[in-house]
Amino acid sequence: IMDWRGWMLVAMALISVVAYSSFMYLINTCGPVFASQMAYIITISGVFWGILILAESHTIWIWLSLLVMLAGLFLVQPRFHKTGDS
Repeated sequence: IMDWRGWMLVAMALISVVAYSSFMYLINTCGPVFASQMAYIITISGVFWGILILAESHTIWIWLSLLVMLAGLFLVQPRFHKTGDS
């Protein structure tokens, strides 16, 4: 019988499988350029988690850089496959 640490390891493995499968699905449906934008979303969410969990404070330069990153994310559009054309 596993203790809570064993179950946490199983949960982490399942979350990793779901995340990696979702990323591969995103690459196949929207293209690799659009899927690579996930790295920026991870960075932005890391900043906000640091504020919420660790009570971090940031300078105006961090906030300006996050705004530039968000603007770049909105400029990239997903690529969808056309049906019927070869």
